[in-house]
Amino acid sequence: MESLIHQRLLRWAQPKNRSLQLLQTLAADYAVLSQRAEARRFFASNLSLFLPDLRKKGIDPNACIEDVESLVDRLASNPQP
Repeated sequence: MESLIHQRLLRWAQPKNRSLQLLQTLAADYAVLSQRAEARRFFASNLSLFLPDLRKKGIDPNACIEDVESLVDRLASNPQP
């Protein structure tokens, strides 16, 4: 799993590859590795990249944060072997 998150972080490092889906996936990856705080920090600190598009679509960024926090909590509570 750690090599997979490393690959995804390499993709994230390239601005043209950044997407909200990849951001959510990385947060979930951190949670699966029982790094709940890092999952939340990474998501919250990078969500700003998508704020203009979210607002244009009428999506509340706080709802995105709440959704990811809920997912992170569920995943961190059930770590993978």
